Amino acid sequence: MAAGVKFIPSKLSSISIRKVVERIEIHADNLDKLPCEVKDKILYLMSKRGAFTDSNIKKILHPNVINLDLSESELSDEGLKEVCKCKALRKLDLNAGKGFRTNISSGAIKSVAVSCKYLEVVFLRRCELMDDLAVSYLAENCRNLLQLNLEGCPNITDKGVRCIAENSTKLESLNLSRTQVSDKGLEFLSNGICAKSLFELHVSSCNNITDDGIELLVNLCPNLKILIFHGCPLTTDRSRENIEFLRRNMKQLSWTVY
Repeated sequence: MAAGVKFIPSKLSSISIRKVVERIEIHADNLDKLPCEVKDKILYLMSKRGAFTDSNIKKILHPNVINLDLSESELSDEGLKEVCKCKALRKLDLNAGKGFRTNISSGAIKSVAVSCKYLEVVFLRRCELMDDLAVSYLAENCRNLLQLNLEGCPNITDKGVRCIAENSTKLESLNLSRTQVSDKGLEFLSNGICAKSLFELHVSSCNNITDDGIELLVNLCPNLKILIFHGCPLTTDRSRENIEFLRRNMKQLSWTVY
């Protein structure tokens, strides 16, 4: 080594991990031999690059994985079943980066919910095949759920929302935008065990929500500080007036007057 050049192991490690990820298919058969701390670094980089596939994810996951971002990766149920071995998982991000995710079924999410009971954050934005049954499995099995994103899941109805309302004691953030939820679903939330913990709710572009549902939320969810309901054609200026009348100190409020 030339004089004055300092060897930095951490830098060499970063370069090596980057090279492994760049040619992940070549190295896939050796990945399961790596220690968990090295696998975690590879997992992070693969998440950022959307490099997970059904074939390689089984080589790199391990039981102690806490956070898993698959939002940029193209996986099917075959790959997602490997997530079930991550018993300590706290966060799972399956948000569709572009368009809709059509290769992850409701059944696969049910299996994850049963296996990964410590999940706190689940993002399923624009996962087209999600339905009320998948939501019920998440609500009933993952009792530490804090954040749930179901935006753009067209098969989610008041039935699924009822399961959330009856089981999610710690839920702080819920996104139901562009679903079939109606005032009945908002009534379930307002009278459910999550009413006191709910801090943030998105129900934008929900065609079945009216001022009555918004009024219930504002009256019965005392800690609700972020309420997004723009693009709901059945709401009027009455909702805003109710919020102002109650002098609720909202941090973020978004609505559309038709």
